[in-house]
Amino acid sequence: MKNEITRVIKKLFLLFVSMAIMNLMLLGILAMLGFSLTGSVDSYLMPPLFSTLVLLFINKMITRLDRQKEK
Repeated sequence: MKNEITRVIKKLFLLFVSMAIMNLMLLGILAMLGFSLTGSVDSYLMPPLFSTLVLLFINKMITRLDRQKEK
């Protein structure tokens, strides 16, 4: 059980970091194209955080359904 929890936490952390990097790259590309971007920490971290939480809830629902099928 502990091994499964650490595996899920590692996956979620990696997902959050990769989404945050993609968000920064997208904002950088838009800035190079001439868009004026004024942002705070919220604009950089909130979209990856919300998407990571949504994917966490989806993962929990899928694992619950799989456990119910096994019984």
